[in-house]
Amino acid sequence: DTQCPLEHFPFTLITLYNYNHSFKYVILFQTKLYPSVKVFQRNLLLFVLLQIAMSKAVLVVVLCFLPVLAMAIRPNKNPFVVRGRVYCDTCLAGFETPASTYIPGAVVRLECKDRRTMELKYTHDAKTDPTGSYKILVSEDHEDQFCDAMLVSSSQLRCSNVSPGHDRARVTLTRFNGIASDERFANNLGFLRDAELPGCAEIMKQYQETED
Repeated sequence: DTQCPLEHFPFTLITLYNYNHSFKYVILFQTKLYPSVKVFQRNLLLFVLLQIAMSKAVLVVVLCFLPVLAMAIRPNKNPFVVRGRVYCDTCLAGFETPASTYIPGAVVRLECKDRRTMELKYTHDAKTDPTGSYKILVSEDHEDQFCDAMLVSSSQLRCSNVSPGHDRARVTLTRFNGIASDERFANNLGFLRDAELPGCAEIMKQYQETED
């Protein structure tokens, strides 16, 4: 047994209680320290209340974080729905215009990569419908990843060159960012036509007049 001066016993006793969970030791030594029963009872009550308060604080913290932990562990009940469209820039404008058309049967790929290592973690291909729209369902949460929708191929030979700056679009696939909806809308992706259509000069002139 370690011999300690009397004035150090209260700190030693609390340590014994915390690590050994032995309440009878507390009573045994505390009675030696406090000849008065009332003083002993008062200090014992304060000690017990302190332990209860600490236990409740831990419980509150656990209850607060339990829903977040459960959400992180379980798979998403509703999948994310990534939506977008693929267009043909028929005026070679570098953006969508009233003359732009939408490409059915174009292939779009969704890729997610680790933010730090850029290792590919997820990939899924989809084809556009007759309106040039695509939809990709994603059941997993990709909080620590960069996810991009990107062009793979066009179904139209005369509109199959990727429009610079419009070949991919970033999408956020996590529920830890405050977005309540399951739908994620990617910016439209575009291909360039091999030659502009008649009438594009007039359309581009309207844009220039608007800028002026």
